[in-house]
Amino acid sequence: MTQEHLHSAPVIQSELLGILSITDILERSSAIEKPQELELAEKIQHLSETARHICQEHGPGSKACADAWSVVDALEAEFAHQRSESLEKTAFEIFQDEYPEAFKDREYDAWCSG
Repeated sequence: MTQEHLHSAPVIQSELLGILSITDILERSSAIEKPQELELAEKIQHLSETARHICQEHGPGSKACADAWSVVDALEAEFAHQRSESLEKTAFEIFQDEYPEAFKDREYDAWCSG
C-alpha cells in the first residue's frame, strides 16, 4: 500500500468485505509496541551474554568463543547499518580488549599461516 501511496484498500473475497487502512495494519502490528531496533538491541544483549558464557566455559581463545562473538558482531553490524551508524568497536573487539592475553597466540598463528 505504501509503495503505491495508498492510505486504504478494499478487502474483496467474491464481495466487498471492508476497507483496510494503514492505521488498521499499524494498530494490529507489534512494530509500534516493539520496534525492530529495540528487538535487535535486545537480541544483541542476549547473544553477548551467551558469548561471554561460552568463552568462560571454553576459554577466551577457543574457536567456540570466536564463533559466538562473530554472531554478535554480524548482528551489531546489521544494527549499525539500519541506523546508518558506524561502530567504534564491535562487541568482540571489546571482549578482546578485556582478555588480550588470550588472543596474542591467535594473531601470531594467523600471521604465520598467512
